[in-house]
Amino acid sequence: MWIQFLYFLKLFTETAFYSSLVYKTFSDISYFLLIFLIILFPFANAIYILNDKRDLKDENATLYANAFGENAEEMSAVLNQYILALGEYATDNFDYGEGEDAPVLWLFFMISTFLTSVIMLNMMIAIMGETFN
Repeated sequence: MWIQFLYFLKLFTETAFYSSLVYKTFSDISYFLLIFLIILFPFANAIYILNDKRDLKDENATLYANAFGENAEEMSAVLNQYILALGEYATDNFDYGEGEDAPVLWLFFMISTFLTSVIMLNMMIAIMGETFN
């Protein structure tokens, strides 16, 4: 319904340009979003595997919040990486316990942050700027 409402905004001169710009932007970034997801999945998989080694009964030991329930921890790991790409750095539990996997976690954190936050989101801004021109 709301997408159709956005489509009907093309009837008005004041909003037609912006409505068309939204549609054009989504069509321009569609392949970018596919590549963005492909980059998120390996980091989510690594965090999921490292989290699986921890004592999951202790909530202070988990690396990410289980947002989708116990049967969908993989999706929670992907959501964690998406939130990381947006700038929410939940690193509180990296050094939990003995901290055996802390160096690996910090390495994945730095690589993931650089790839998703710095490179990919700046590429998306450039694509959207090109669409506007």
